[in-house]
Amino acid sequence: MKELIAIPIIGAWVASFEVRLRHKVGRKEFELMVAQGIRLESHMWDIMKAQKITPTIEPPDEIKNNSMEKKP
Repeated sequence: MKELIAIPIIGAWVASFEVRLRHKVGRKEFELMVAQGIRLESHMWDIMKAQKITPTIEPPDEIKNNSMEKKP
């Protein structure tokens, strides 16, 4: 019974943290962080491919083909 009460309290706490974080970080900075994360994952994918390591979960196309994109 106590677990049923604790779950919504924890969920509300996490949601409040996310709302506070969203107000502190602008949209431009958030998109930059996401782009950096994708770039980092793309580099990791290239290293895994070079070492012939097979992933347990297939990465998304934006990570697989990121090095193939032509930048303006």
